[in-house]
Amino acid sequence: MKGLGSFIVGNGNKFTLFYKAEGTHVGFSFSEIVVISGEITSSGVKNWHNALMSLTSDNPNSFTKGQAALYKDGDGLAERIK
Repeated sequence: MKGLGSFIVGNGNKFTLFYKAEGTHVGFSFSEIVVISGEITSSGVKNWHNALMSLTSDNPNSFTKGQAALYKDGDGLAERIK
């Protein structure tokens, strides 16, 4: 997978990252827009959210063009790995 340009915006410790990704997964080509947001804390990323929207996909068992998904951390904190 490769990222094709990105933008980071935010204020203080709060951020949103936008990027376009292209690559292959299990032998199928894809391209998607990815958005990640949250707030950096000493414990990790608070209110971590990750959204993606499919632009193209050759995989019949995956997202089709225009489909999207939103993921978030279950307890609201993506903890740092030590």
